[in-house]
Amino acid sequence: MRDYGTHYEFDYSRVSKKFHVLHSPYLRNKPVVLGNPITAPEGDPVVTVKIPCIGEIDPDGMCRKYGCTKKDIAEKTDFEIMVDQDIFERRMDGIPVTIDLAGKRFEIDVAGNALRPQDGNGETIYLNALYDYFSIDREAYQLFCNTATSK
Repeated sequence: MRDYGTHYEFDYSRVSKKFHVLHSPYLRNKPVVLGNPITAPEGDPVVTVKIPCIGEIDPDGMCRKYGCTKKDIAEKTDFEIMVDQDIFERRMDGIPVTIDLAGKRFEIDVAGNALRPQDGNGETIYLNALYDYFSIDREAYQLFCNTATSK
C-alpha cells in the first residue's frame, strides 16, 4: 500500500483478484508491477482503492492498543502513533536498536531478521526459526529461557 499520511491506496484488479504496487523498498524479493499509472494485462482493468487511516476506521481500538488519546488520533499519523519515534530516530541515525533478553544484550538485525549478541559472544537468534512460537493473540513471540544457562 502507498501511505499518503492521510490515507492509504493500492491498485487492485477486479478480474485477476490481484493487487498491483509501485516499487517499494519494503517489498524486497517480491514481484512488483512498475509504472505510473499501473497497468495490468489487457482486459484486466486496475482500480485504485483508497483506505482511510486506521485511526479513522477504529479510533477506540487504536487508543486501547497504542495507549494514545483521541487528540493523538486527530493530530498524528498512524505511523507516528504505531511506531516508537525515539527508536525510529535512533535507527535512522545509524544507532543499532538493542534489547535485553535474560540479562544479555542483542542488536536487532532487521535485514537478517535476527537478534545478534551485542558483545559478539553467543549464538545469533534467527526469528524465522521461531515462527512456531509466535502468538497471534499477544502479537509477540513466547519463548522460554533458562536464565542460569542463558539457553
